[in-house]
Amino acid sequence: MRLFSRPKPAHLIEYQETELYHTASFVNPDLDRELSRNFAHYFCGEHEIAGADCPNCQKPLLRFLTLDTSDERVGLTKLGGRKIHCLFCWTCGIAQEPFSYQHHDDGSVSLIEYGDGEPETDFPYEDYPIAFPGASVSLLAISSEAQKSIHSVNAGRTQITSWREKYPDIFGCKHQVGGEPFLIQQNPDYEKERDVRCPECKKRMPFLAAIADDCLDERGFTENEGVQVLFHLCSACFIFFAFQQCD
Repeated sequence: MRLFSRPKPAHLIEYQETELYHTASFVNPDLDRELSRNFAHYFCGEHEIAGADCPNCQKPLLRFLTLDTSDERVGLTKLGGRKIHCLFCWTCGIAQEPFSYQHHDDGSVSLIEYGDGEPETDFPYEDYPIAFPGASVSLLAISSEAQKSIHSVNAGRTQITSWREKYPDIFGCKHQVGGEPFLIQQNPDYEKERDVRCPECKKRMPFLAAIADDCLDERGFTENEGVQVLFHLCSACFIFFAFQQCD
């Protein structure tokens, strides 16, 4: 099983409608926005997910993203329309070590593996919020040619400068579901460094989503545009695995 599913379409996560520079990057963004209104995809915002609390900081984990699996474009309809959550914490050891947690049928989560340690008072920056402003999400299908260009750059076969002008909307750290995201460290074989296997069934966990730094707070999540958090999911065991990498 591949970590990155190809040629399954990848989708950019759009949490506020913007004027796209080059429609060559996308299949049909207007149609995708219309389709997305039928689903409960959501970016950031406060939450009341039972069990989704940081054991180090004694506060709720950040909710980066909620995906509505009844949307066929997410590729997880076998989960029966459940809402799944990409969770993280930037203010303690969770951000420095591989992080895994499990969803349960009642909607709660339980943590499996996480980095411990005292919470930071000034990292990523002072007065760090409990949650970031929330917004509904549109999933915009990335064109197959644009997706191929990402894979080519990640694999080191071409330089990013060869594609940035043609596909300016997708290069650099972006929020993405499915497919293969642009990797800031250009390391598509990171499974050799990370044990991206389910702690229960021991099978490889396919890529689910990439979360970049930008959000509806002008400071971003970390004030570093060159950081991303990569999420993998074992849909059989309902276990999520996440880690961050930066330039």
